Parts: sequence; C-alpha cells; structure tokens
Amino acid sequence: MNTQSLLEAVNQICLNRGIDPKDVFDALREALQEAYKQEHPKADVHVDVNDKAGEIHIYVRKTVVETVKNPDTEISKQNAQNYVKDIKTGAVLEIEIPIGSLGRIAANATKRVLNKILRDAELKAIADYYTQHIDEITSGKILFVRPDKIIVELEKGNAEFPEQEQIPDEFYDLGKRYKFLVKEVLNEKYNRKIILSRRDPKFIIALFKLEVPELRKGQVDIVAIAREAGIRTKVAVKSLDTSLDPIGTLVGPKGMRISSVMQELPNESIDVIKWDASPSTFIANALSPAKVSNVKIQDKGKKAIVEVSEDQYEIALGKNGINVKLAEEVTGYTIDIKKTK
Repeated sequence: MNTQSLLEAVNQICLNRGIDPKDVFDALREALQEAYKQEHPKADVHVDVNDKAGEIHIYVRKTVVETVKNPDTEISKQNAQNYVKDIKTGAVLEIEIPIGSLGRIAANATKRVLNKILRDAELKAIADYYTQHIDEITSGKILFVRPDKIIVELEKGNAEFPEQEQIPDEFYDLGKRYKFLVKEVLNEKYNRKIILSRRDPKFIIALFKLEVPELRKGQVDIVAIAREAGIRTKVAVKSLDTSLDPIGTLVGPKGMRISSVMQELPNESIDVIKWDASPSTFIANALSPAKVSNVKIQDKGKKAIVEVSEDQYEIALGKNGINVKLAEEVTGYTIDIKKTK
C-alpha cells in the first residue's frame, strides 16, 4: 500500500466533494484500525495518520509475558527484547506493524469502511450546510416517490419530503422543481437527513421573506400566523417603521408581492391582517373579510364574543368554519360569533 498516494487521493476527495479533511483522515484512521481487527479481533491497535508528512503508522500494544497464550495481545519476553533489551515481564510494548503486512481481508475491509465513512463525511458536509439554512426556502427537483415520503434532489445532496409535510391533495410531478422550507436537519453520525416541508406555516413566512425586503430588514414583522395548508392562511403583521403600512408592504404594488407567494400555492388563499395591541381590534381584524359590529372580551379566560350583522355571519364563520378557526389560532382567543338583532 503506497501511503503517499493514498493520502494524496484522500486530499483529492476532500477537494472534489467539499469535505473537511479532518473528517476524512479520522475516517482513514478508523478504517485501518477496523481492518487490522478483522484479522486480530482482540488486538489493542491505534493508527497515526500524518497527512502533512504523508505517513501512516499502525501500532499494536502487547503485554510482555513468559508464555504467550494470545498473540494478538501478548508477546514473549524473548521476542520483546528484540525491541527493548532490558524489558521486563508485565511491561506493555508498542510495536509498529508494517502497512504492507495487512492481508487481503484487511485491505478490503479498509476500503469498505473508508467508503462508508467518506460517504458519511460527505453527508455531514451537506447537513452542516443546510443547518445554516433552517427555516429558509430552497428549491429542488422531485427525484422519486415512496409511499411515505418523496425524495428531492437539492443543489447539495438529496432530502426527504415526508407525507406529513406535504400539502393535502397537492400532486408532485417527477422531475419538476418546487420550493420547500428547510424544516429540520438530522445530523448524527451515519444518520443524517434534511427534512423539507411545504405544509409548515413557516413556509409561508419564508416565501414572503423572498418577496419583501422590508421583512428581511426587520422594518415589518409577521407577529403571528395560522394556516390550514392548501386552504387558507392568516398572516398578522405589524410595522416597526411608522412610515410603512404593514399590509400594503406585504401585498406590494398592485398586489405583486402576495401574488408571487400565491403562485406557489395556487389553491390556498392568504389573508394579510394588521396586528393590534388591543385584543378587540386584533380579533376584528383577524375575522376579515367579515365586517365586525362589536367585540366583547370576557373578563375570565381568553374568550371573546363577536357580534356581526346577519349578512356577515357566514363570512365570519367561513366555509366549514375555517375563517373563525384561523382567527382563533392567530389571535389566541376563543371566539363566539353572534348575530346582531
């Protein structure tokens, strides 16, 4: 085994795959240790990889004994004296093993283990990258569909798009590109996954951030959001800059900004409502597009009685009660809607 060429190959892999060289040399060290143990299971072995010097050394620790019972862990005093002349029984001797002495089984094991760890190092680099982009938008191509999840090809590696993170009744075409929220990154050794979502309410927030620079700069803020994915979303906004209308900022000139968001969600309506420090005003805003006559906040608990005219009653409830349900979620109040006489 040519150690110099092996180390050069490792460095090239690092360069090509964007992997931290330390991870790869740790992998090489682990692979060689495991390879030696394939033929010497009880051996106390450690490997020193010096990538700068282009050297690899394998050392085995053995106890000096009079009579050897286990050659993997023991060495006779007579043989030990070839290394240290005045060595005594019971001493621990560290012996360097020539790399060329690794057998075929060990060499194959080295290759197999190294490939496994290199793959994990590559996945770690990808996971580290997407960890920096959690709650942000990424785009990817539908690679293939499984019963419980869809595999998506991203710019860097592949990701999982689980069934529970998909929008109900939304169909995903193979080979087509979609936008996704980077929801979660699992980054444990040999268990690294990027989890995507289009169902999470944060997906809506992230889409708006793409279109609204004032949101990215902190001039306006999304205070609360409630979503029934694929049906309707309510976004409560406030302005941190008195010169800006928060609703107009998110909607954009001629509705261009909100239109860009809704193009990604063609079957979902989005209500942008103004947050207010007054619970009664906020609740009235949250029931938009219904026009509210009066809001009474009850003294005990977060409950409100809302009065609307008869022609606004069905609008306030929404189809299947979705409007009032989302209004409750976005405000944090239980809302009882009454018709005015």
